[in-house]
Amino acid sequence: MTNLREYSDATDRTRVIALRRDVCGYETAHNEPSLAIEKKLAAKDGLFFVAQSDGTVVGTGAPCRARSVRRGLHEDQSAGAVVQ
Repeated sequence: MTNLREYSDATDRTRVIALRRDVCGYETAHNEPSLAIEKKLAAKDGLFFVAQSDGTVVGTGAPCRARSVRRGLHEDQSAGAVVQ
């Protein structure tokens, strides 16, 4: 059974970094998973989740609010999930 729960830095950081590197194959510094985790934790919004199956982290989700300006209008977008 797969469960979705809030991210815990003490127990999940190493597993989430390994998962993101394995699935996404990050090669550039600005995509470093540890930096993304730090930025998400700094938001202190409680919206960073892990999917866990049989004790193994199999996915992450971190909704974010990105603001873009197009033709003078503001658009909010939600994004962010990595699943193995």
